[in-house]
Amino acid sequence: MLFVLGLQVLSAAHAGVVVGATRVIFRESDQEATVRLSNEGEYPALVEAWMDNGDASVTPDKVTTPFTLTPPLFRMEPHRGQTLRMLYSREPLPQDRESVFWLNVLEIPPAPKQAEGDAKNMLQFAFRSRIKVFFRPKSLTSSVVKAPEQLRWKFVPDRASSVCMLEADNPTAFHITLNVLELTVDSHRIQADTGMIAPYSKMRFAMKGLTLCKSAKADISFSIINDYGGTTAYSGVAHE
Repeated sequence: MLFVLGLQVLSAAHAGVVVGATRVIFRESDQEATVRLSNEGEYPALVEAWMDNGDASVTPDKVTTPFTLTPPLFRMEPHRGQTLRMLYSREPLPQDRESVFWLNVLEIPPAPKQAEGDAKNMLQFAFRSRIKVFFRPKSLTSSVVKAPEQLRWKFVPDRASSVCMLEADNPTAFHITLNVLELTVDSHRIQADTGMIAPYSKMRFAMKGLTLCKSAKADISFSIINDYGGTTAYSGVAHE
């Protein structure tokens, strides 16, 4: 990984290379997927791109995924673009559910010239962006749009902390990423944590202000991040 540390230079504390998507849907029937990058900065940048399985700490030389990115390393001139091509190696992946990977884009800006006589030790920043890549098998015939409607909600007491948790059960083949999650309990609105619920999995969410599980039902309002990076609102009901 091309991290640059300990340089006696100073870089602007913002990324110039912008990823033109917040997620990628790679359908098994596709030959490839593309992601557009643009350098919005005033200086050229060195860019390294790779994919991982969800562990952000693993370096590119040690990670293995069934995808190839081209080009993996390149220079981007200011105000120019570059297209990343993502190719699937056809390595077998689960056919009864989506698989998720991560695309990493690491930007290393050039080292600005140091002023003569400047003895200060300064640091150059490398910026990394990560977006999700969902591999969608062609065997999945159910609707991803209707998947959030099938979430099953219930209150579950957490034995470790003695507080009430909200549990979401995802019986579908798709990953569901919650953007906003709110409950209405006894006319009180409660904000809950969010996260991504994997296919055929359950996830528990802590709720601020709710310490005891109640037998009365709670109305749930939530929004998810859809295939296009936007949000779609849904509703549901939770019971003890």
